[in-house]
Amino acid sequence: MKTKAAVIYEPKSKFIIEELDLAEPSNGEILVEVKATGVCRTDEHVITGDEEHPFPCVLGHESAGIVKQVGPGVEAIKEGDHVITVWMPSCGKCEPCRKGQGNLCVRGAGLFSGVLFDGKTKFKKNGEDIYHFLNVSGFSEYIIIPEDSAIVVDKQAPLDKICLLGCASTSGFGAATRTAKVEAASTASIYGFGGIGSGVLIGLVSSGADMIIVVDPNDWKEEVAIKMGATHFINPKKVDPVELTLELTNGVGVDYSFECWGSPETQAQVYNSLKNRGKGILLGGCDERINQIPIQPVSFPLTERQLMGSLYGSCTPAVEIPKFVSLFMHNKFDLDSVITKTFKLEEINDAFDAMRNGEVIRGIIKFD
Repeated sequence: MKTKAAVIYEPKSKFIIEELDLAEPSNGEILVEVKATGVCRTDEHVITGDEEHPFPCVLGHESAGIVKQVGPGVEAIKEGDHVITVWMPSCGKCEPCRKGQGNLCVRGAGLFSGVLFDGKTKFKKNGEDIYHFLNVSGFSEYIIIPEDSAIVVDKQAPLDKICLLGCASTSGFGAATRTAKVEAASTASIYGFGGIGSGVLIGLVSSGADMIIVVDPNDWKEEVAIKMGATHFINPKKVDPVELTLELTNGVGVDYSFECWGSPETQAQVYNSLKNRGKGILLGGCDERINQIPIQPVSFPLTERQLMGSLYGSCTPAVEIPKFVSLFMHNKFDLDSVITKTFKLEEINDAFDAMRNGEVIRGIIKFD
């Protein structure tokens, strides 16, 4: 069949909207009509070359849609199901999965290979391979994905909103509630108020944090952050966020700090804003060629501060995402405030420019 998709042919280039050939679903695969896909900085890291990936490819990984066809061997999903795509499919058999750590499934080793589990691509243009991204490739009208990359959800849930639960909102919310296990009456800061940072804020509010400081260089985001439950907002272009955080906490620092920006400088700021025994959670993706964070090593034993990574918010997507959809449907998971603007597929280059320029918290590509 044919599908319209946004293809990128080399790093630092623009998307081109093209008609591609899409193969039939093979064993264990499904065909999904995509209804909406979030624009995420993880896609941007491939565009900039910060993350190695084969080209040409169809990016996009934070999607929701409707199942149109199932391949042989598919057991738990049927035609007509509404699904959220996930970029970390859990096999349920490896050691991490057996321990309830599906976000660390061994299948993650091949996430950036550009091919599906069978080692093949389903997209072709004039007979040449077009590579997949994170087993999803959501910037296409139709996609073939592994069954395990789809989570069946309530058909009443709006797909153009819950698509965010495929990546950013789940990663942020889980980082606060699952990775850090934030306690009520805690103090916390968030560096970077985009898709992931807003998910962290939702998680902090639901956990009962008393002081929540949002750090972001875009002043217009303050109103949204305060509306969603933040108590303070800092523009790091105007004032040192570590110094002001220490001032706000009487020189002590915060219990928890979350790095959602993706740079060594902000990672160091997260660490330096912590109180003794505080936890810093790193979520933002950095240039994979960078291998140092400017932190004094002696401060670790002297303060017992911790730096922790969080992958997918320490969530097993198949278990947690249906819960988060239910929270959203009961008005307890604010996705409406996060979606700043929607774009058509043909406007995808504008959508990425809006993200780069700090004009959105989350932009959405919405298919007709």
